[in-house]
Amino acid sequence: MDDLDENLISPISNLPKEITMFLQMLSIEQKKLSRRTMLWVEVGIMALIMVGMNLLLYAVSQTSLSQSAAIEVEGATSVTSQIVWPGGVSNSLGIATGMATFLLVILTGALTAQEYQWNSYQLLLSRGVPRPVVLIAKFLVIIVAGLLLVVTALLAGAGITALFSQSLNGTIPFAELNWGRVALGTLLAAYSLLPYAALTFLLAVLTRSAVASIGVGLAYTTLIESLAMQGLAFLGGSWATVAQYLPAGLTQSLSAVGNRVAVSAPAADLSGLLSPERAAAAIALYILLFVGLAVAAFRRQDLSE
Repeated sequence: MDDLDENLISPISNLPKEITMFLQMLSIEQKKLSRRTMLWVEVGIMALIMVGMNLLLYAVSQTSLSQSAAIEVEGATSVTSQIVWPGGVSNSLGIATGMATFLLVILTGALTAQEYQWNSYQLLLSRGVPRPVVLIAKFLVIIVAGLLLVVTALLAGAGITALFSQSLNGTIPFAELNWGRVALGTLLAAYSLLPYAALTFLLAVLTRSAVASIGVGLAYTTLIESLAMQGLAFLGGSWATVAQYLPAGLTQSLSAVGNRVAVSAPAADLSGLLSPERAAAAIALYILLFVGLAVAAFRRQDLSE
């Protein structure tokens, strides 16, 4: 914690004390995150997953079955179109959204709960750092970690599919990608992870346990939400509308827009989905609710236990 002493006494221009302390806390949390082995292990795992899945799709595309039967993926595109640009880049963003959710839940639970065992929170509070500043700074660096995971997936997926494009088509069609949409899709993919991170963040504060927060977070992500979506859709009517406001439904709305990275991609089909603007606003409400509850709980916690 040497950086703690150094950062909390170093002035930042002539900003008000509260802003200065908040920026110093952000700097401290960023340095702590960058030194966590778990973060870089997850970055490596994400890259390996992207390379492995694209190699698997490549192997499938080369079988006589896929060539003769034209295996369909996402309705109208063949397996081959998913491993060359621009489809390969779009597919990478889609895979990133799913895989990064699990990895970010694990990272969030560990980063937040382990601080209790290490007495890091107690040390910060003893130095006069307000409790809300401590938690909000931590969640902001978790947002950065989520963006890093998505960017890693995009770079790994785009890189290997660029090689497949050159191998199969003899060229890498840079002009077929709308780079503005690629940037937007990356941001939307990272943004769609945040309700799950915020929920795990709240659970970690309430339970003070990495195992409990990660376990419940993963259970919700992999099972509970899926069952809820299916059940609400089966009931139909207003219940199906409720399903659209669950984090998974919001992710579908943003993905429908963000994954259309090709210049020639048609407008997104949002039938049965919320508008991207409404989905983004609903995600913001989830974040404010879960992080706000975490801050409220943290302010009342007895950290001497």
